[in-house]
Amino acid sequence: MKQTIIERLIGLLIITLSSAVLANAGTRNQEIAQCTEAELVTWGDGQDRPTSASSLIFFYKHSGAPPWFQEHQVMNLLARASAEWTKCGIPAQVTLWQGKVENTKGIIVVQWDTSGSGGHFGLANLSQNQLSLGVQAFNLLNQRNPAHNALETLQMVLAHEMGHFLGLPHTFQGWEGKAFDYTLKAPENWENVKVERADGSNCRVAGDGFCDTAPDYLNLRWSCSDSSKSPIPLVDPMGKSFFSDGSLIMGYALDPCPSRFSKEQIMTMRAYADEFYQTLFKGDLPVKINQNIPIVNAPIENSQVNLSNGVIFSWEKVPGTYKYIIEVSPMPNMALVTSRYEISPDSLSYMTKQLINGRKYFWRLRSLNLYSFCSTVSRISSFSTVLATSNADL
Repeated sequence: MKQTIIERLIGLLIITLSSAVLANAGTRNQEIAQCTEAELVTWGDGQDRPTSASSLIFFYKHSGAPPWFQEHQVMNLLARASAEWTKCGIPAQVTLWQGKVENTKGIIVVQWDTSGSGGHFGLANLSQNQLSLGVQAFNLLNQRNPAHNALETLQMVLAHEMGHFLGLPHTFQGWEGKAFDYTLKAPENWENVKVERADGSNCRVAGDGFCDTAPDYLNLRWSCSDSSKSPIPLVDPMGKSFFSDGSLIMGYALDPCPSRFSKEQIMTMRAYADEFYQTLFKGDLPVKINQNIPIVNAPIENSQVNLSNGVIFSWEKVPGTYKYIIEVSPMPNMALVTSRYEISPDSLSYMTKQLINGRKYFWRLRSLNLYSFCSTVSRISSFSTVLATSNADL
């Protein structure tokens, strides 16, 4: 019997790679092994343990779903995905929407919403903690291929969008929404974004930033071959041909090819859940304190920032703040937040060198109090990164 997407997803395995192994091109060919209860994430101290974050809670709203999707079927898909994430150190649970939410600890709402999905099969709204599924997209799929098992597509969509909620970008990061003739050699930079090479020599500063995911420039849905490769070869900036890897869930290959996260992607999801969801949704909601909109000072709009000195974010104090959160995105509408930094209420600045050279970034500041997590957000500002160091220092 043919494996389903989630069965092939079994086991987001232990991360035990040293930096030398991560740089080895052979890492690209290693498949995800089975994850057992004893194989949880390995942190920097060498000790295995799950994330310390409280359990993520997915509330599912079935209203508006296409008629061929039964409520229990979608709940089962979410529950199976939740079980695999939990078994591998990312605690999660699924419950049915009952009309209201009793608490706000790590809640993500999964709903059928044509507007929220933006015409796609699914779209993650990280700022609102909502995963919107596309009714129109699934209707079109049913019209064009009524014999296709749409549950497989839905499982792939859920896994892909949940990857975004856990901090993962697309494998074709930087190519979103841009037309390109893929028969041509890719440029060194595309719209101020560094293009990843086939040999992985710039994998840390280009593409999705992972060295165990192959380069990918394909930003439209595509059918993969029997070997889970793209139907056409792509040409990197050095003139080397390669094929995109259709097995990676964070790409845009059509099902049933997407079936796995890479080891570094898994490590990122675990760290993201531990560092962000652990503290963002804590405690009961007190009385409303402050609704002032944060005012940001730096980086200056459209400025260039030298990464060797670090990117310094600064802002005006917002009275009553419980914590500040800096959100950074490669997209002007902040649809995909790739970096988040939590700052204590006593600090009015933050410095990081962890962004990628040669990219244009957009950012905003959230001022949280213990009443609301989403209503006090600054304007979106932009800056570009440059680096005045040699490649040997990277």
